[in-house]
Amino acid sequence: RLERGTALLAGGEAAEAAEELGRAAELLPGRPEPFYRRAQARKRQGDLAGALADLDEAVRRQRSYAPAHLSRGDL
Repeated sequence: RLERGTALLAGGEAAEAAEELGRAAELLPGRPEPFYRRAQARKRQGDLAGALADLDEAVRRQRSYAPAHLSRGDL
């Protein structure tokens, strides 16, 4: 699911990517990547509050996850 969501995001399918990455987050508890990637999809959809919430969750799951920290500054 993570790979499919990432591919959808790369293909410009942000809404579908966000859904797929949400499912990936359920299947990969404790991992920050699905939340980080879903934040990217939500940002592309203009959902900045949702993107920020996902970035916060990515950091909560792995405090040292640098991509999420960096992306928070881009919002």
